[in-house]
Amino acid sequence: MGFNLAPPVIIIALVSMFVSFVVSLASRLLIKRERMEVWRKEMARLKAEIEKVRKSRDKRSLEKLKRLQTQMLSIQSKASMQSMKVMPVSLVVYFIIWGLILVPTYASVWPVALLPGLFGTEPLKLGLFEWYFLCSILFGILFNKAFGLSMGGD
Repeated sequence: MGFNLAPPVIIIALVSMFVSFVVSLASRLLIKRERMEVWRKEMARLKAEIEKVRKSRDKRSLEKLKRLQTQMLSIQSKASMQSMKVMPVSLVVYFIIWGLILVPTYASVWPVALLPGLFGTEPLKLGLFEWYFLCSILFGILFNKAFGLSMGGD
């Protein structure tokens, strides 16, 4: 008798959990959250000032508006570069997991998961991509909350 793995629904969920954990951990370690928070507050201040200047509509205000917009673009660029630090890590992890594990093993399995139907209707059949996507969203949210990575306002 051969060795039996867990059902695909479990394996794919665990792989998704692992990938979400690695990406969230990389984000926590590579992105300077304090700096991002300072930039977020500065962006909010600049946006409010830009709106005030737009309403005044005098010539000096237009020059000030251009200067404020330049400052805002500079901050946005810095924030984007911080966020891009995680991309190489996540791409490597995704390519390895998908290319070496998920696609070769489960691409031909249909369905890998069944979601119960409402009111006795037929269950919804999910393939590899749909099930991974749902699990990835769930675990991504959970790990981002656990690592304090949730994006948001005040």
